[in-house]
Amino acid sequence: WDIASAVVDIYTSYEMFLYELTFKKSNELVANGNKIKDSPKFNDIIRELVEKINSSKISKVKMILEGIENEFRVKDCRILLEEIGAINKKDFSFSYRLQRIRNNIVHRGDRANFYEYADAFINIGKIFNAYAT
Repeated sequence: WDIASAVVDIYTSYEMFLYELTFKKSNELVANGNKIKDSPKFNDIIRELVEKINSSKISKVKMILEGIENEFRVKDCRILLEEIGAINKKDFSFSYRLQRIRNNIVHRGDRANFYEYADAFINIGKIFNAYAT
């Protein structure tokens, strides 16, 4: 275990949290009888997910989010959550930086420093505190 591994672990936790938050907010939307309007920001994968949410196929939504049927990315979750008003875009602004650090570690073999670890840890903590309820 080292700092680079910790940053990757934090990012993985962040991914899983976003998938769960997307599922929870989608489920709430369906339970309230609401629908998600299409948006130019949506790619094909998000449109498929929105179609399943709007048709109340929640088990299919869960499967997509778990990566069983499609490659659903963190960016897709953020876009969808922003569109349905479930998150504040500013709260997630750090995530692009975190994703870049994670990609540099995983794909380029870079080593993370303590400041990158602390930044990831603190910002993920803020997200968890704001959206965990």
